[in-house]
Amino acid sequence: MKISIKKKINSNIENGFTLIELVVVIAGLAILSGISIPGIISYIKLAKIDEAKAIMNGYISDCLGQYRISTDPNSFYSNARPEDFDEVKLATLGYKAEGKNTKCSRTALVPIDKKDNLLYSFDYRISSEGKVLKTGTPAGQRSLNSCRAWAGSNCDLSPEKAAEFAAAAALAAKKNKCLNAYTKWKVDNGDGSTTTWNNETNKCDKSVWLFDGTPVADQAAYDALVLQKYGTLCQEWKEQKQQSGYISKKDDDGLGIGETITECNKTKYWFHSGEPPFSSQVAWNEFNLKYQEQACNQSKTKAINKNHKGSFVYGPHKIPSPPCGRSVYLCKGTEYQTEDEYKKTPCYTPPASAGPKPKPDRCANVRISRFCSSPFFKNTYDCRCAPGGIWRR
Repeated sequence: MKISIKKKINSNIENGFTLIELVVVIAGLAILSGISIPGIISYIKLAKIDEAKAIMNGYISDCLGQYRISTDPNSFYSNARPEDFDEVKLATLGYKAEGKNTKCSRTALVPIDKKDNLLYSFDYRISSEGKVLKTGTPAGQRSLNSCRAWAGSNCDLSPEKAAEFAAAAALAAKKNKCLNAYTKWKVDNGDGSTTTWNNETNKCDKSVWLFDGTPVADQAAYDALVLQKYGTLCQEWKEQKQQSGYISKKDDDGLGIGETITECNKTKYWFHSGEPPFSSQVAWNEFNLKYQEQACNQSKTKAINKNHKGSFVYGPHKIPSPPCGRSVYLCKGTEYQTEDEYKKTPCYTPPASAGPKPKPDRCANVRISRFCSSPFFKNTYDCRCAPGGIWRR
């Protein structure tokens, strides 16, 4: 019995595995590796994404800490950055910063390999009010859950939602710029009128007044303080400018130049055609534009009253606002936009047709010889121009 078992084992060893058995084993190993290796790679990448998200949450915590101790939210929005931002560390995770978006107002990460089918872009924003907003764009279905874990419903934004966020960011930047300018003017002991952010219009058009760096209610309150400090000299100066119809000078860009005197506490004013003094360049420019447009329209009325015919250019101002500087054609009070239209009107006179060209005078510069009276010389070149000669007949 023992001998037979030994013989059977020796027989199997000598025979070995068949080719079919080897193929089946190799195919099985290939299937197992095809299933397990991509899964392992995906697991590693998702772990890197989670680590990158943890780093970004650390940046958010750092930025919010800076926001809490900041005395100027607008300065925070413009300048604050995560103190521990590390491009080298992020690179080991397959990420880099998106352009210059490394501020607390927005920090954005994108995959170093743009063709990666798992790593995805994500970011956060912190507003000047201290609110945090997270967004992300998944690379595909496999990264969708990870993206949603970061940004929730703000993952994979629709074009409309993305445009809404972009508009909100642009508005926040304008507001921040406006408030920074006002704060700087105030800190520099600003005096007179300026503008700051208007939450009702979402524009930098709210008029504010400061007297020696201190806010006051309105222009009337400001004028009262100036009067108290300097007497009536400032008011008399403004009235004289207004009554004379004086117009403030303009700079190279056509914008009004403000003027002041010492007694007006350095506050600038803009004057125009007897109107009450303007307290800002913006208000003066708006009025000046309408004034010029009106003058250009009046120039056409004057031309029609004088029965002007033909080409006409709206004047006297050549400003980039219709109708000034526009060239048209006039006929009996009607305006035509093109010369072809004008040529069809009774005002158009075609140019006179040119007649035949006069023959050149061959004798214009010929000096007549005294020998031309002789019959022997009458047919010579010079004598042909003599009285009775061939060219004089």
